Amino acid sequence: MEKKAKRLAAFDVNTVDTTGAGDAFDAGFVIADLSGKDPIDCAIFANATAALSIEGIGWSTYSTLENVNYFLRSHKVKEL
Repeated sequence: MEKKAKRLAAFDVNTVDTTGAGDAFDAGFVIADLSGKDPIDCAIFANATAALSIEGIGWSTYSTLENVNYFLRSHKVKEL
């Protein structure tokens, strides 16, 4: 079985503060992985989690599972 690498574009959001975006990405990836998603879907979920975290300042922009799932339903995933 041949494995191929995929590159995903960042979601286009209004960036306010990128502090903690990497932590949000990591947390999103782990949650998705623990939910049984494949690595590509984990990366997409993590990307959405990080995108939501940079749209504001501080803890008020931390995502809930519902927020991330809504975001994913309303935004298109773009491959590079």
